[in-house]
Amino acid sequence: MVRSFDNVDFKVAEAEYFLERLRSRDCMFPEIDFVLSAYASAARSITLALKAVLADAEGFATWYSEREAKLKSDPLARYFVELRNYTQKTGAQVVNRAGSREKLRELLGRQMRGRGNWFGESGEALPPAPDMEVGEAALVHFQTLLEIVYECYVDFGPVIDPQQHYTPEHYARLGKTVEDAEEELGYPRGWTSLGKNGPEDIPWRFELLRRHAAGAGGLNEIFERYLGKTTPQPAPLPERTLPENEGWSRLQDGSRIWIPKELRKTGTVEGDLTAYIGSLKAAHGAAPAAPSFEEQEFTRLRRFITVAILQIPARCFEVSVAGTKELAIRERIFCYELYHYLRTAFDDAGFRYTLAGELDKGGHPIIRGNVIPDFVVHEPGDMSRNLCVIEVKPLSGQKSGFQKDLVTLTRFVRDYSYYRGALLVFGAHAKGESMIRRRIEREPAELREAGVHVWWVDRAGAPLVELS
Repeated sequence: MVRSFDNVDFKVAEAEYFLERLRSRDCMFPEIDFVLSAYASAARSITLALKAVLADAEGFATWYSEREAKLKSDPLARYFVELRNYTQKTGAQVVNRAGSREKLRELLGRQMRGRGNWFGESGEALPPAPDMEVGEAALVHFQTLLEIVYECYVDFGPVIDPQQHYTPEHYARLGKTVEDAEEELGYPRGWTSLGKNGPEDIPWRFELLRRHAAGAGGLNEIFERYLGKTTPQPAPLPERTLPENEGWSRLQDGSRIWIPKELRKTGTVEGDLTAYIGSLKAAHGAAPAAPSFEEQEFTRLRRFITVAILQIPARCFEVSVAGTKELAIRERIFCYELYHYLRTAFDDAGFRYTLAGELDKGGHPIIRGNVIPDFVVHEPGDMSRNLCVIEVKPLSGQKSGFQKDLVTLTRFVRDYSYYRGALLVFGAHAKGESMIRRRIEREPAELREAGVHVWWVDRAGAPLVELS
């Protein structure tokens, strides 16, 4: 493909944005005409983008001609195409417009009964308008188009979806190897091999490549919301079993470590590791200084946060709203749940610091400005015992909000004796990490120099990821 299928995904997301605005109860004149025009244009672009992206794909022309015929025989689909043409070329407006007194009485009656916005008469040679509320008509039309895009992911999945493309089965059909896949993604050949090239390792190597590739993850949320289904995806593999006789061993905390055969001398993995570290000390002189007390306490805090986040349920990442199927993102709800689990962890462990939520620093004799951090971990009344200040942001938050929080965190560390600052981002997206980096616009080395950490958790039950 010359063009990326991301072009189609973008147009689907654009049409959905305007669709949900059309279905909102507070979308009234004149906004309703603006949004309907934008929706009709974005919806029309979905199939245009589909044809532009897959024009050279084998079998696509026949595949699409069947679906195009169905669209042409669908009165609602035909109406939205003509509506888009007229609104683009003539500026025609159709919502709640009446060419006769009888039509005006009918439309007003429907609106007064709380039945939303309706298609009226534009005065142009449009096909007959659907006798449906505008938002509901757009929903049915969007679902029709979305079904075509979904079928495309099913029938052309290995061509357009990296999650279906990077599999052993697909590359076997292509006559290619996992090393070819590594090179295709820009990695050195053998990047996933860990020095091994056994055929039994290939499924896990492809799984690692899929983790580093994009895919239908973001669009699957839309498929599930409007169609109740998701695209075919490879089943997750079980944890790879690594034979201990090849050097892989488990530590007491469950983590794994690779120790070469020549260093396995004491009979236990912990003993071998200690002996190896001792040999490095002897070879390179004195060991580095032990971590400071503050660093040890901050490490404990990070462990508490990691465990607390694993306990936050999915309903606190996205909140159900009565009257709509759409889920809302509420930062406060996420913060309150995190506060609960953190306080419990502090109390159970006898952690010496106090956790404060939304502590208003207005009027503080030392800290200037009316700032209210989401969390501070400190000993009240003692500026020498400030461990960490934390700001929380949803992934969907504005760039300006990310920038403002980073300024606050930097000030608290630089000017007010806080040992560390942390920006905690929550929310799922296939390109979440790159989105966060675009919003913060600061290099990891710069953040570390400023004593600021950036953490991300994408969904309930997922581990905390360090981005700085």
